[in-house]
Amino acid sequence: MESWQIALQSRDRSNHTIRSYRDSVAVFATWLAQRDNCTCLTHPDDRCPVISTTSLDGTAGALDAETVEAADVRVFLIHERRRTSSGNAHKHFRNIRAFYSWLIQQGHVEAPGPVDNDDAPTVHKKAKPPFSDGEVASLLKACGGTEFNDVRDYAIVRLLLDIGPRVSGLAGIRYTDDPHTNDVMLGQYQIRILLKGGDEYIAPIGKKAAEAIDRYIRRGRARHPFADEPWLWLGEQGPLTAHGVQAMIDRRAKRAGVTNAHPHRFRRTAATNAIEAGQNETDVMLNFGWKRPEMVRLYTEETAADRARRKHQRSSPADRF
Repeated sequence: MESWQIALQSRDRSNHTIRSYRDSVAVFATWLAQRDNCTCLTHPDDRCPVISTTSLDGTAGALDAETVEAADVRVFLIHERRRTSSGNAHKHFRNIRAFYSWLIQQGHVEAPGPVDNDDAPTVHKKAKPPFSDGEVASLLKACGGTEFNDVRDYAIVRLLLDIGPRVSGLAGIRYTDDPHTNDVMLGQYQIRILLKGGDEYIAPIGKKAAEAIDRYIRRGRARHPFADEPWLWLGEQGPLTAHGVQAMIDRRAKRAGVTNAHPHRFRRTAATNAIEAGQNETDVMLNFGWKRPEMVRLYTEETAADRARRKHQRSSPADRF
C-alpha cells in the first residue's frame, strides 16, 4: 500500500483520490480477514456468502494481495452492495481494480488479475434534481444579514449558484495583491479556479456574484484578523477549508428548510440554469471547467426531457402543415 501511494503521488494524483483508493483497499483487506464472521448490516438474518479461504501453506486465514481470486472480489462486492449501496460497491470495484492494475504492472501479480471488468456492479440511477427556484430563494434568504458570516456566506452561495465550483476549488481561491497569485478579477467578472487534478481555468461570473464578493471583501474581509492570509474566504480560525464550506452549506440549508443541499447539487443547478438560459453544451463545458461535453449532459440530464418537450411544443414539425 505504501509503495502504491508513492506511485500515485509521483503521478500527481490528488489527496482525495489517493485517500479513496486507500480506503477501498483497506475495507477489502479488513473484510478478507473477518468475512467468516460477516453479517450484512442491511440483512441482519442473512449472512454474506462465504468462500473458505486457505493461505499458501494450507492453513485457514486471510488472503494476501497475491492470492486473492476473482471469486473473493465478487463476494466482497455482494457484501458492500448489501451493506451500503450499489454505488459504493462500484466505487470499491474501480479502486481495487486500479490497485491490481498497479500490482500487475509491478510484477507482483500475474495478469489478468482477480478483478474482472464484467463484475462491475450495476449502479441504478437515482433522481438528482437541481434546486427549485423556491429553494434557491430560501437559501439566499437564509444568508441574509449584515454580520461578517452572513455577507461571506451569501457571496459563497451566490458563486456556487453562478458557476458551481467544486468545494476544494472554491476554498482554494486566492485573494492577494500579486497578479500572479490573485484569483479574484471582479473588474473582468472572472475568478480563477483550481480544478480536480491540478489544472486551472478562468471562470466567468455574473454581476450579482461579483457584487456579492466585492461586498464581502469591502465590508468584512479587509478588516478581518486573518486578512493577510492569501485565501479569499476567511473564518474565525483562519482560512475557510473545504470542510468548513460544507458545514456552512449544511447550516444555511437547515435554516432555509432545504434538504439534500450539497456542493454537487449547486453545480447541477448552475449547469441546468446555464442551459435553460440558452448556453450550448460547449459554452457550459468551457465555463464550468469540464473537458468533455458528456459532463454537461450528466449534470443537466434531470431536466433534459422537460426541455425537449418544451422545444417540441414551440416548434412541432407537424404544425407547418
